[in-house]
Amino acid sequence: MFDNASDNIRLDKRNYGIDLLRLVSMFLIVVLHSLSRGALVGVAPFNIHYEAVFLIEALTYCAVNCFALISGYVGVDSKFKYRRIVPIWLQVVFYCLIFTMFFMYLKPDLLTNKALLGSNPYYTALTPVIHNTYWYFTAYFALFFFIPFINKGMRDITIKQAYAVIISVIFVYIALPYFAKVDLFKLEKGYSATWIIFLYVIGAALKKIKIEKLIRNKYWYLILYVLTAVMAWGGKFISEYHTKLNGGFKNDEVFLQYNSIFILLSGMFLVLFFANLNINNDKFKKVIRFLAPAAFGVYIIHVNPLMFQLPFWGKLMQLSQKPLYLMVLGVLLNSLIVFVLCLAADLVRIQLFRLLHINKFLDLISDWLSKYMNLFCEKVKKCSDGNSVNNKKLSQGKLKDR
Repeated sequence: MFDNASDNIRLDKRNYGIDLLRLVSMFLIVVLHSLSRGALVGVAPFNIHYEAVFLIEALTYCAVNCFALISGYVGVDSKFKYRRIVPIWLQVVFYCLIFTMFFMYLKPDLLTNKALLGSNPYYTALTPVIHNTYWYFTAYFALFFFIPFINKGMRDITIKQAYAVIISVIFVYIALPYFAKVDLFKLEKGYSATWIIFLYVIGAALKKIKIEKLIRNKYWYLILYVLTAVMAWGGKFISEYHTKLNGGFKNDEVFLQYNSIFILLSGMFLVLFFANLNINNDKFKKVIRFLAPAAFGVYIIHVNPLMFQLPFWGKLMQLSQKPLYLMVLGVLLNSLIVFVLCLAADLVRIQLFRLLHINKFLDLISDWLSKYMNLFCEKVKKCSDGNSVNNKKLSQGKLKDR
């Protein structure tokens, strides 16, 4: 979701396929939320509408994983700067404050909901990480401070070791919990910082492997994305019909969660497809470059806890009463409207920040913080080096005494 890693990439080396994937993935996330928040995933089971809803969900579920995979794929070769977290954090706080003030006049009763906003709505708005307002941002915040160490490690490993990293994550953190039928490592179905860190590592490993040298036709990645997504849906379908034959029903989510093997693989293949997509049209590149920075804003706006309380989402359930093709078109059209409106809103926010020179002000604060952080690190290093020298002299003195 975060476009910071691309900011330092020269325009002639920028991967426009990856930037396009940011936009596509964000649209898929809006579709995913239209299904869940619109309660369409709650339609009566064992009918064509139910299966169609979950097939769409299977095709869109990997979108969140894609953002973390992109972060690793792009970030591993980028110059890391701690200052990048500042504008991201301000963007989140900006929208939290805007929505808090807006709903104070629109629906003030919502602001008294302590389960939703805590005891002080404005304090909650200013501290989105502490209150986990956006689970992905909280998870990314935890990842962010470890990125330079992960990058160093991933740059130093061999291609063989990069394969081993991916296989190890799949075996230990996906296969073992599946067969144990319990969340052994507390990944919380992928809603955790741990899973986002693993996705970053896998994305970095994919960049290291350069798998495009093995599979040169990029459309194979697109086919594999669809195939693995359909396998996720098929696994759920078979599992549920198996329980139906035994006289019951169980909504089996194990195949449709972020840390499902099929959802992970579908996200990896989608990233590889777009990473190898050659975009040569200069006008299209310009459009992508203009829109991509607003992708994260779409997430922050439409996923805000207050925005999810709007009656708009609940009305989507009415689509389940329509013919199948109208339901599918309705979901896609409503998702597109939400996506475009949120994208436009964040583009306005970006221009507003530029006009007010907020980014320059943030740069000054970031530079100040970086300066003192570097000074602190240098002092720690000097103290550490001094202790090492003293310990060495002490050891030599003891040897002479002997």
